[in-house]
Amino acid sequence: SLLLLAPAKAQDGTSHLISVYDRGQWSSFLTQAKTIQDALKEANITLDAHDAVEPARNEELVAPEYKVSIYRARPVIVVDGVIRKKSITPYQTPERIAQDVGLPLANEDTATLAASTDFIGDGAGLVLTISRAIDVQLDLYGKKTTIKTRARTVGDMLNEKGITLAASDRVSLSLAAPITANMPVRVWREGIQTTTAEEPRSEEHTSELQSH
Repeated sequence: SLLLLAPAKAQDGTSHLISVYDRGQWSSFLTQAKTIQDALKEANITLDAHDAVEPARNEELVAPEYKVSIYRARPVIVVDGVIRKKSITPYQTPERIAQDVGLPLANEDTATLAASTDFIGDGAGLVLTISRAIDVQLDLYGKKTTIKTRARTVGDMLNEKGITLAASDRVSLSLAAPITANMPVRVWREGIQTTTAEEPRSEEHTSELQSH
């Protein structure tokens, strides 16, 4: 890697001190280039089209000092259920990798990034495996919404969403019933017909009418 000894600060007002972090090492050099990309090219630091650079490659150099990080692209296999995508990406986190390949994660989804156990078959050193949350059609005291959950049972789902049942509350399914895709779950209060406003249920935000 390139390491040119440079003064602690650029002194003449036209030079810029560039410190580059690339492949685990720092290098520093002075430049009078106009942009980050021109400065890296001048220092013989080669970039692939898929590599990511922060600040951006086209950023104009106006400050006396810059710290530049280079994220080298590498092949990744993304497995999302039956979908299997191979991509070249510089991103480091599961969230950014999934977004980069067009398979963004919801808050309830999980993803694990691990070394491939079959580099020859995968053609990549990393495999990102996505586990999607399941959609449930929830009718909560008269308010119907589609929620996402990774819970295994109805009871676990209610706990996950912070729904505490009162003694007079009833659920359309057993709390031990397994969660399945798009299953309807209704929660109601016995003897009460409830109309809920847009905000979560509370004494101030629900009107309860006694059934006849």
